[in-house]
Amino acid sequence: MLSGEGIYQWIYREAREGGSEYLRLHAKRRRRKVRSRASGLRGQIPNRRIISDRDGIVDRRERIGDWESDTIVGARGGSAMLTLVDATR
Repeated sequence: MLSGEGIYQWIYREAREGGSEYLRLHAKRRRRKVRSRASGLRGQIPNRRIISDRDGIVDRRERIGDWESDTIVGARGGSAMLTLVDATR
């Protein structure tokens, strides 16, 4: 498969070997921002517990004060919504 990053790597490798294809680039050797894999870790809650590990009394939904929450983050992080619901029936 061919990707945009692969094309840039080929062009810059060719330029180091004396080629001239890099002159056709729109950015003319401007520093490009390389995407990092660390952005995939954004939004992770540290020390979070999975639902199956919660206490049995919470599953019975009899006690007032047990909350369920959910978040939705908009495209490009411009907006967010948080819902909080008391988990009793």
